[in-house]
Amino acid sequence: DGWAACHVRFTVRPLTPATSITIRGWRPAQPGSKPAITLAVDGKSVTAAPDAESFEVRLETDQPLTLPFAIAVNCEPALTGYNDDRELAFVLIEVRTETQTIDE
Repeated sequence: DGWAACHVRFTVRPLTPATSITIRGWRPAQPGSKPAITLAVDGKSVTAAPDAESFEVRLETDQPLTLPFAIAVNCEPALTGYNDDRELAFVLIEVRTETQTIDE
């Protein structure tokens, strides 16, 4: 169903050297709760606190990533009151790796 837990980790094998990673997702508004979404790759992380239900978090890498690497996404707090006993945090819509091209 696309829902992700508060802590998600998976491995990506890039087809071309990755210079940035972007995740897009959706999280329903919850009164009194503003989520903190952290994207971590290869020891580097970025945290966003989106105001809207839809969000996008982008992380630029220090060096192009050519070997398989782990992506970790953390989203706190978990959602409550949605008639589901799973610890859900957000819907993961897209994971995108991008390659910066250098013009010669």
